[in-house]
Amino acid sequence: MIFSLKTTYKAIFTAILVAAALSFVIPAAKAEAYSAPVYYTSYQSGYQNSNDLIAYLNTLIQQLQLLQHQYQLQYGHSYQGQGTYYSYSGDYDIEVDTVSVRNIDDDEATFNGEVDLDGASFVDVWFVYGTDGRLRSETDDLRIDARDDEDFSIDVDNLDEGDKYYFRAVAEDPSGYRVYGDIKSFEADDRGSSSSNDDKPDVETGDVENIDEDSARLNGEVDMNDFDNGRVFFVYGEDERQVEDVEDEDRYSDVDEDGDDLQKYQVYSNLDEYRSFWFSVSGLDDNTDYYYRICVEYEDDDNDDTLECGDVEDFETDDRGSSSSNDDKPDVETGDAENIDEDSARLNGEVDMNDFDNGRVFFVYGEDERQVEDVEDEDRYSDVDEDGDDLQKYQVYSNLDEYRSFWFSVSGLDDNTDYYYRICVEYEDDDNDDTLECGDVEDFETD
Repeated sequence: MIFSLKTTYKAIFTAILVAAALSFVIPAAKAEAYSAPVYYTSYQSGYQNSNDLIAYLNTLIQQLQLLQHQYQLQYGHSYQGQGTYYSYSGDYDIEVDTVSVRNIDDDEATFNGEVDLDGASFVDVWFVYGTDGRLRSETDDLRIDARDDEDFSIDVDNLDEGDKYYFRAVAEDPSGYRVYGDIKSFEADDRGSSSSNDDKPDVETGDVENIDEDSARLNGEVDMNDFDNGRVFFVYGEDERQVEDVEDEDRYSDVDEDGDDLQKYQVYSNLDEYRSFWFSVSGLDDNTDYYYRICVEYEDDDNDDTLECGDVEDFETDDRGSSSSNDDKPDVETGDAENIDEDSARLNGEVDMNDFDNGRVFFVYGEDERQVEDVEDEDRYSDVDEDGDDLQKYQVYSNLDEYRSFWFSVSGLDDNTDYYYRICVEYEDDDNDDTLECGDVEDFETD
């Protein structure tokens, strides 16, 4: 939902107090750039432990970040948070929701959505979809005016039977600014004709990352399929049997923590779609085996609470952190381009600072592949000279000390043109010399 200034004064005041207490600083930006938050969290009315309180504080901070974008940005700019894409510079605060798919067959389905025009004379709506998160296909658009029903549907065909599809609704106001609904999913077969919810949630425990002597990052994915209002959480600990037995419970509240042997941490509530999650856990014992999994609580067909969990995975903490030198240089990975249009695209990438800190993260892109490749020969961001359409640069973060994923939406591109891009980070090496580490050069063609 688009945030209203009239209804968020209290949230502003509370978030400012929390942000001041935690010394949270948000850098100003001049174009679209996004860094994935550390936790996916939602407000809870009560706190079962200190982790729930931290989740609530993180939510307030994210609200403050969103509100600061509202106040600071004078021109077209967008911000993506927890599955919905918000635009604040259009003439209207239009909203769009993705509604569950209907009429699923082996090669066709009906996409559904709802739009709030907020006084606009009309909006154009359509859907983007695909078999992965890139959503490269799109439907024809449909114009909705003030006299029309705010519900809309668009039929799609030529789907591949048995494939899982992801889709979301898109709306554009008369001034050209867009908002996006949540991503939902379905499988292209005739299961959707059933009157009951047969497709229970898919839950997958991901690989662990950033393992240190006392910390690690746990990953996982949940797709609610035919169900909704999922409560997503991780469990972890030193006792494999207790982690395995979590699935025997019916609710998150039934899972009893047991010191180092079993801990739990909620990362999301009211999940209705597919989403990936990660949670950084600290305070672990070094050189110790840990077990973990991701789970979701939801109501089944009988309206009974139940849990669905991913497989139990394990890792061992180590003592890398005791090294006297920084041997593990940053890992930098250029991601796939998304939302490619005739004059715009979204560039993605990831940076893990490993043993280093104070990273300055930026993207470079342009029509000259050689210039994009040669960026890594420089020592600093300031050394990279822009060269019109052939090479441009854009900083998305400063003072990075951890792992984080980033995206940057670039516009004003030429249509039917090949572009090359990569993500890079500037940091000081062991000799205190500035240096650059960059991901591979990737490419795309505008439509």
